[in-house]
Amino acid sequence: MRLHAGAEHFVYFLGFTPGLPYMTGMPERLTITRLETPRTRVPVGMVGIGGNQCSIYSVESPGGFWLLGRTPLRLYDPTAPDPILLRPGDRVRFRVIDAEEFRAIEEAVAAGAYRPTILEASG
Repeated sequence: MRLHAGAEHFVYFLGFTPGLPYMTGMPERLTITRLETPRTRVPVGMVGIGGNQCSIYSVESPGGFWLLGRTPLRLYDPTAPDPILLRPGDRVRFRVIDAEEFRAIEEAVAAGAYRPTILEASG
């Protein structure tokens, strides 16, 4: 199952942990209730869905979303001048990448050389 790659997801708000985005824009067919019993540990970068929202875990934390994939991007980096990657109103577009591209992006992120394209909502 894919998280509707190519569709835009709107960052509605941040919460629960630093930089964790709650996003709307999920296709209705992917709506699923949250886990009855949340996981005690979800790794950084996991992409999940719950209800009609999707999110990306910004730090290792408990979580009640169903996990679909992972991103090599850091949504929260306390050592960065601007530690939060996304803001309410931003639009996120997921795309499928293979393991080789994942590793390349992960290395570029670690080196501070990767800059994702973030679109701000208009109007």
